[in-house]
Amino acid sequence: MGSEDTQSISRIEEHGDTVTVVTPSVQDFWHPDRKSVVSQEWPDLFVSTVRGDERVRVATATHVGDTDGFHIHGGNGVYADIPLVERELTEAEIAWCEDTFTFGGDGRPETLVEFEMPHPETLRRGAQQNDTDVAPALDARIRDPDRRHDILTSIYERIATEDFRATKLSRWKGYPIDLDPEWDPESSDNDDRDAAHLNDMVSMRKDAHLQDFRDVAGFEYRELFSARLRVLGVHEPWLEDRDLVALDVAGAEGWTYCRACGGIAPADRFLHVERRTDEDRTVRVCDDCAERNSRGYWTEDAVARAQDRRAQQEGGQRRIGGEYV
Repeated sequence: MGSEDTQSISRIEEHGDTVTVVTPSVQDFWHPDRKSVVSQEWPDLFVSTVRGDERVRVATATHVGDTDGFHIHGGNGVYADIPLVERELTEAEIAWCEDTFTFGGDGRPETLVEFEMPHPETLRRGAQQNDTDVAPALDARIRDPDRRHDILTSIYERIATEDFRATKLSRWKGYPIDLDPEWDPESSDNDDRDAAHLNDMVSMRKDAHLQDFRDVAGFEYRELFSARLRVLGVHEPWLEDRDLVALDVAGAEGWTYCRACGGIAPADRFLHVERRTDEDRTVRVCDDCAERNSRGYWTEDAVARAQDRRAQQEGGQRRIGGEYV
């Protein structure tokens, strides 16, 4: 916060039942996979900008009731709808800027944006009770709690299912296995459609569901998904949030993902390769990423050892020529 004579231009101020949020620009909330001043303090919260950037909606990705993993509840569709105020900097904020390298001189913003939101505990209580009447600022696109739960969870599941299918058919990281015949590029039903064509079709279906979710939730699926990743403590340094799939919601029990590319497959298909810099730690990767090793994080010998371990677990062995039986 600085001294009494300076005041950060990215801050939160708690005032009992409310919190004042100050940030340089509404654009600070445009990227759900990047922590904002709000999510830095409360990881389960996310801020969604309303078209026109004159209001924001603040909601929570906390687990409601007996939900776990990536599963959501209708209560996650309860949000605070709040007007934004754009204002000039105070003398204390100007002084703070001049003490920094980033915001000093020409780097100082001309204005700040500010809004007052209910305290996070109020938001969480509204979610847990699936009730917009907990506080005057709370609202939801679908006011009936039971209907809100049914519709939100249904669309959310459709998105996860299409995401699961699209990742299998991806041009870059796809393993087209265990697909229904209509989506299997090897099926005789798809003689004129390869994996790329089918992936495009699935992606269009997913995009339609994403728009449906936005319309009925009042915020983006990815905003809720990224916040849920924070709640779960999932952080993948080599992947972006959009590379990950809500496998449990898609019903993919026993499946997981490559930590290098995001490709998905049954857990026993992956290799656990020792890191070059720390052989006591392994990283879960697919065969393609293990062989490609574009980042140089493991050695060929480490990959061979990982292949041996997997073969032994599957009851196989490696021949002298290198292939596995």
